[in-house]
This record gives sequence, C-alpha cells and structure tokens, in this order.
Amino acid sequence: MDAPVPSPTRPVALWWWALFAVSAVALLIASYFQKIETAPIEAFGVITGALGVWLEVKENVWNWPIGNISCAIYLWIYFKAQIYATSAIQIVYLVIGFWGWYMWLRGGRSHSVLRVTRTPVREWPILALVTGLGTWVLFLVLKANKDPQPLIDAFASMLAVVAEYQLARKYIENWWIWFVADGIWVALNIVAGLYLTAVLYAAFCAMCFAGYRDWRASQSVPLPGECG
Repeated sequence: MDAPVPSPTRPVALWWWALFAVSAVALLIASYFQKIETAPIEAFGVITGALGVWLEVKENVWNWPIGNISCAIYLWIYFKAQIYATSAIQIVYLVIGFWGWYMWLRGGRSHSVLRVTRTPVREWPILALVTGLGTWVLFLVLKANKDPQPLIDAFASMLAVVAEYQLARKYIENWWIWFVADGIWVALNIVAGLYLTAVLYAAFCAMCFAGYRDWRASQSVPLPGECG
C-alpha cells in the first residue's frame, strides 16, 4: 500500500483554534488571581500539548497555533514549579512557533509547502556548539537562582530549542532530539510533582517513534502537483 500523501494544510475549523485560545487565556487569568489551582491548567496544557504533537506527527500545520497555546500554559506552570529554564524556554518556543508556522506553509521551493528533509551535515557542528554553550550559560544562571536541577534543566531546555528549530525546518532528526529531551522531562516533572505532565512527556517519547516513521514515509511521496 502506498504511503499517504502528506496534507500539511489540511483545513481545521478556525473556531476550534479560537476556542482553545480563549479557554487558555481564561485559565491563566483565573490562576493569576488564585481562583483555581494549577491542576486544571495543567490538564488543559496536557490536552493542547498532546494535540499539538499529534498534529506534528501528521505534518499538519495547525500544530503550530495549538502548540503555542500549550507553550503559554506551560510557561506559567513551570514558573510556579520553579523549573525556571523550562519556563523561560517556552518564550523561545513561541517565537519559533510563529516562524515554523510560516516555514511549513511557505518555506519550500518558490514559497511552496515545506517538505521533510534531513539536517544538512554542515549544521550539526553549529547545533552541537549552540547546545553546549547554551547549556553552560543556562546552568550558571539557574545555579545562581537556586534552580533545584540546574544542569539537567539547562541541558534538556537547549536540546528542546535545537529540536524545535529542526521541527520548524522539517528536519526528520528532530524526533530523536525530542526523544532525549522528553525523557529527561519525564524525570523532572516527577520530581516537581507534575505527574500528569510526566505522563504526557512519556507519551511524547512514544510519539517520537511514530513521527519519525510517518515523516520518513512522506519523504518519498510527492505533494499534489509535484513530479513523482
């Protein structure tokens, strides 16, 4: 059976996205004024986070707005849990999220839909250097601010930045980098008492295998209008 043709622009009702956005804002405002506990917000973050990653696996461009909603939620959750690097890194995710949204739609040849490729060899040394230097800088900052797990928190955060960049460029290796980062966050969330989120990241680890499998299959399938 032939692999399915990827549909990165498959339509999703705009009102669904608006509903997620309004609900997320309402939960964050309520939490700020201490009207509700963290648990309902965490549950909503889990739902949007899982949906966003599932859409990534399916190469659906709507993963970016849904993922940005989840990032905003977790920026607040991790800040309250004193996991400062992971909290601050959500801001980076938000910026990359809007860039990735554009890239998936217009980052291909002649501003067409972006296709799945491999990370160019020349980029790996740069990504390794960014990861190493970024981890060291974050470690020093977090240690000075008494982060409970400064080195692990910093390393996982920098891995995630690299993976998010690769995701925005549709480099297939992003799934392996995410697998390592998500595995670390399973442990960090358990230590922080965010058990529901720990389960979510464990599910993300499994979804990394599905993402790699589906993206690898889509590499050999032409989009409509392309030559086979």
